[in-house]
Amino acid sequence: MAKPLKTIRFTIRGFRWTAQIFTPEDYLEIEKQHETEESDAMTLRDKQLLLFKSTAIDRVTVRHEMVHAFICTLHLSSVDLDGEQMEEIFAEFISTSIEEYIRVSDSLFKRIKSFSEKLNVRKTKKTQAVAGTSGASTV
Repeated sequence: MAKPLKTIRFTIRGFRWTAQIFTPEDYLEIEKQHETEESDAMTLRDKQLLLFKSTAIDRVTVRHEMVHAFICTLHLSSVDLDGEQMEEIFAEFISTSIEEYIRVSDSLFKRIKSFSEKLNVRKTKKTQAVAGTSGASTV
C-alpha cells in the first residue's frame, strides 16, 4: 500500500483503530487494489483502518466511516440478522455508545482537518515560491 500523508491512531469501544490520509492518486490505487467503486473514503474492517482521500475530507465523510468502524466493534459480520434484530442492535448502539461515537468522530475530524489545513498552507507556500511570489499583493 502507498505511504500515507498522515496516520492517526484512536480508540473505539476499547479497540485500536487507525485513520490514514492519502493523496488522490494513491487513494485511487488503493481503490483499485480493493476493487471498490469510486469513493472519498473506505473502511478496511479486517485491519481496523479508515482510509481518506486528502482532497475530499469533511465531517459527514468522517462520521460515515466511523459508523462502519463502530458497527465493526459489535462483531456482527458473521451473523444473519432480521430487521427486528438489527433494530434492537441499532437501539442498543444509540443508547450506550452515541456519546462516544460523537466524541471520537468529532475528535478525528478535527485532527484530520488540522492536518489538511497545514498541508494546504505548505502547498500554497510551495506554489508561491515556485511562482516567485510571496502571496502579498501590492496596490
